[in-house]
Amino acid sequence: MLSRIKRDLPELEQLLDETNREVYEDGIYRYYHTSFKVYGLKTHTRKIAKALRRLAPDKALRGLCVSPFDAYFASFWNVAGRWMVETGAQFRMALHAGPIVEAFFHARYFLEMVVKYGKQLEAPPQCLPSGWAAVLCLYNLR
Repeated sequence: MLSRIKRDLPELEQLLDETNREVYEDGIYRYYHTSFKVYGLKTHTRKIAKALRRLAPDKALRGLCVSPFDAYFASFWNVAGRWMVETGAQFRMALHAGPIVEAFFHARYFLEMVVKYGKQLEAPPQCLPSGWAAVLCLYNLR
């Protein structure tokens, strides 16, 4: 896991920087402004999830798992995306914005932890910091 993170660290750092510079502030503002533009967070969340998926253990990459992520994390994404597949669904702030923001926050958190521990750790630690333990949980490794 750690070797995959280190392999992709420059790209992950760039994605985190982009998230913090260009997406985070405006996306959360859009939520409080009750703007449909909060939907833009979903596109960026998908981008983060794609980068995190590339870090998944080999068995997940070979397609032996439905999702490389734990069920709890996957559920945030499923709720945020469910309304899109409904025929004729229209964006309703009260129903759709919260799950979109929640999925974004969780994806951003895991991206931040992957970058943080990819920079800090040289080897898997014996005593797990909470953020690293959360990353392992994300991939069902803990």
